[in-house]
Amino acid sequence: MTNAWIEKVTQNEIHLKDGKTIPFKFAIIIPPFKGVQAIRDSLGLGDERGFIPVTSNYKHKIYQNIYAAGVAVAVSFRK
Repeated sequence: MTNAWIEKVTQNEIHLKDGKTIPFKFAIIIPPFKGVQAIRDSLGLGDERGFIPVTSNYKHKIYQNIYAAGVAVAVSFRK
């Protein structure tokens, strides 16, 4: 889940600002952060937050000779 605002965390639930509650046994909460300034400054390389958009093979979506992995990747969730 991305872009969720947490209101509070109790022993077994995460309560979101929109009223949803997520039960859990184990949870990892990662605060928002920005990517690399050099990527933000390179027109067409990354998104506005400094992350590189990639395919499922970690290739850049436009430049097929560029790969990215780890925290440089713009996270997108597929259903």
